[in-house]
This record gives sequence, C-alpha cells and structure tokens, in this order.
Amino acid sequence: MKQGSKDTLMTSKIQAIFKIIVIFWISISLVRPVFTQIKKIKPKIIEKRGLIEKTYEGEGNINEEAKELFLKGYNFFQEEEYGKAITVLEKAIQIDPNFTEAYTNLGNIYDELGSHQKALKLYHKAIQIDPNFAVAYNNIGIVYYNLEQFQKAIGFYKKSIKLDPNSVEAYNNLAIVYGKLGDYQKEIDYLEKAIQINPNFAEAYNNIGVTYIELDNPRQALSYLQEAIQLDPNDSDAYNNLGIAHRKIANYHESIMCGQKAIQLDPNSVEAYNNLAIVYGKLGDYQKEIDYLEKAIQINPNFAGTYYNLADAYIHLSNYQEAITHLKKAIEINPDVVKVNYNLAVVYEEIGKYKEAIIYFKKVIDADPKHIDALTYLASVYIKLGDYQEALIYAKKAYHIDSNDVAVYLALGSAYGGLGDYINAKKYYQKAREICEQLGNQRCVDLTKNMEAMMESRLEKLGQDAIFYLRAPPSLESDQDMP
Repeated sequence: MKQGSKDTLMTSKIQAIFKIIVIFWISISLVRPVFTQIKKIKPKIIEKRGLIEKTYEGEGNINEEAKELFLKGYNFFQEEEYGKAITVLEKAIQIDPNFTEAYTNLGNIYDELGSHQKALKLYHKAIQIDPNFAVAYNNIGIVYYNLEQFQKAIGFYKKSIKLDPNSVEAYNNLAIVYGKLGDYQKEIDYLEKAIQINPNFAEAYNNIGVTYIELDNPRQALSYLQEAIQLDPNDSDAYNNLGIAHRKIANYHESIMCGQKAIQLDPNSVEAYNNLAIVYGKLGDYQKEIDYLEKAIQINPNFAGTYYNLADAYIHLSNYQEAITHLKKAIEINPDVVKVNYNLAVVYEEIGKYKEAIIYFKKVIDADPKHIDALTYLASVYIKLGDYQEALIYAKKAYHIDSNDVAVYLALGSAYGGLGDYINAKKYYQKAREICEQLGNQRCVDLTKNMEAMMESRLEKLGQDAIFYLRAPPSLESDQDMP
C-alpha cells in the first residue's frame, strides 16, 4: 500500500514537471508578430500638363478642345471624382481619336477602380496609335503587377525602359516587382539606377529604405528614408516608414515623432496609426496602443492586420475574450492568414479551451504543414489532455522539420515520459539541455536537468523493482487456485 502511494506521488510530480516544462517551451517558441505596415511607392505615370503638348508624326497638334477636356479629366482624377473624369476623357477621345495620353489616363482610372481588363484595352489602344509610347508599356506593367502576373509585368517595364531609358518611374516599378519576387539585390540595383538618372526622385529613396527594413537592416534604411523626406517633406508614407525603422532599433521616441508627423500630413493614414500603436505596445502602454488601433479601425474597418494587433494588445492585458473577438474579426476579413489562426489557437489554449485550440492549430497545420510552432504547441495540448500518443505523432512531425529546435525535444521528452518510456524521455530531455546550453539559457538548462533527473529516478525505480522480482522466490500455485 505504501509502495502504491509513493508511485502515485512520483507520477504526480512527473505530471507537474511536465506542465512546467511544457509551459516553458511554449514561452520560448511563441512569437506574437504584429502587422507592420510599410509602404512602397509604385508611381503610375499620370500625364500632366506638359506632356499634352506632344505632337504626333503626320498628325499635327492635339485638338485644343480635347486638351481642355484632358486637363479637366486630370483634375477630376486627382480629386478622385472618377465618374466625371471618365466622362470628360471619353469626350476628349471622341474629339481627337489619336490622343494617346487621354487613353492612358482613362486606363489609369479603370485600373484604379479594379477594371483591369478595360485598362489593358485602353493602354493597348494607345500603343496601337503610337508603338513607341513608353508610358503605356509602363502602365500595362502596373496592371499585370496588380494581377500578380509578375513575369509579364517585368517584360512590359523593360520594354518601357528600352523606349525611354531615362524613365525613373519604370525603373522604380521594375525594382518593386523584383522585390516582390524576393530578389532584393536586383530591386536595390534598379532603384539605384533610378537615382542615378534623377537624384531628386524621392520615391526611389523611400523604396530602398523599405527594402532594407524588409531585409532586417533598419539602420541602413534610415539614411534613405531621411533623404526621401528631405526631397519631399510632405510625404506621409516616408515619415511612417522612417518611424518603423526607428522602432526596429528601439528608438521609440523618434519613432513616435515620425508617426505623429505622418498622421499630421495624412490624418487618414491607417498605416501610421497602426505603426504608432505598435510603438506604444513596445513601451508597455497597451491602452494607448488600443486607442490608436481603434482609430485605425474607424478609418478602415476592413484591414485584418489592425484587428490582429488589437488582439495582441488585449493578450498582453490578459483580456482573452476581447482578444478572441478581434482575432475572429481578422479571420472573417481574411480567413487565410496563418498567424491569425495560430494566435487564436494560442489564446484558446491559454484559457483552457483545448478543443477549440486543437481545431485552430490543425487549421494552421493544414495551411502550412511545416509550421513547427503549431506542431509543437499542438503536441503540448495533447500532453495536457493526457493523450501522449497523439502528442508523440505531432512531436515527431515537428522533429522531421527541424531537428535542432529545443521545443521539439521537450515535446518528445514529455510525450515519451507520459507513455512511460523513460529511456527515450531522458534521451530527448538530454538533447534539449544540450541545445539550451548552446543558447546560454540557464532556465531551460535547469528545467531539462530536472526532467533528466526525474527520468533517471523512474529508471532506477524500475530497475529496483526488477531486481526485487528476480531475487524473490517464485510463488507456488495452491491446489485451490487450480480450476
């Protein structure tokens, strides 16, 4: 009887340590990234007053009435009165069917409204009139970029550059495509080329700065973004991006100043409100973070990233119900964002709703089978539920993705320990300890040593029981025990 009580106590200790170790490796593997909004400038060439003085070979000057209508259309476009702009530009084309700039500006409006096929037809009509009209090729490239047909976009941008080697806009747009494809060096090279052509082209400086932020080199980004602002002091996006660069190197005061300046220049900048909120979150002022995010939602209630960031603020305040509400809203807007589903699963696990947590972790794994944090976290949920066999399945999947992740070995050790396989449990805890030592994480080292010792204790106990059994005389069956 005493022996049974001791075994029960030992099992309880193991389970308690399991809980501590699982909570620990969750804490070292869980990352709550925020949605940072950085903005690259992708200029669409809008023909301005000077360009309409162009004459065509054999065609003579553009009709004066068509010119006037073109100017009205341009002004309506700038004021976002697209319906009026379309009407006057169509009238200009009726009066002068060879007015290429009218076709391209009309195409720009339709592209802005999402009517990409209409835009393409208008750009191609301009090229039909003037096969050497570089602007139209550039704008076709923009349409294909918006349609995520990047190779086609590259082809049209290069054709535009061939026709107009000094087109900084085409170089800029070509650079952005390469950035989208992950070729950041080529992106920087083309942006530098644009700057060589026009050292005052602020958009190129901004975009190089953004690229360095994306490359996790915010210090390199600073000088380019500062130059962009010097060239264009009214560029809200450049101030916002500069604020992000400062935040990433923990210059929070400067980051706040940049964010406030961006909002002053553009009171409807959702990006600036979001990024300013993130800074206050970094400073631990979660209420102010929430206030700025609520303002961003007022401006644009359909950006999933704002709800995600708002949920993160509530998680820090341990207000999990509010976090769940906002994460679900983010999923409603964009169901396919993996990290939103992941964090919702994390919150459900945090409040003990393991069934819901399992559902969302599995959604993450379905979308990204190599999401190692979701796999190890799911293993931990099954460990807490005492389903060690299921935990082992997901821990093994995680191991095949990354055999150098300390969380994976902790999950394997916990799963094997729960199944009573103390030899394997000790082996994996030992491997976890070695990784923790390499990382210089003493808390991790101490916990894994504790688990190793616990497994050793269980193995010793099993060994003592085996020796006792071998040394004890065999029990004889009495006659009354026989059937």
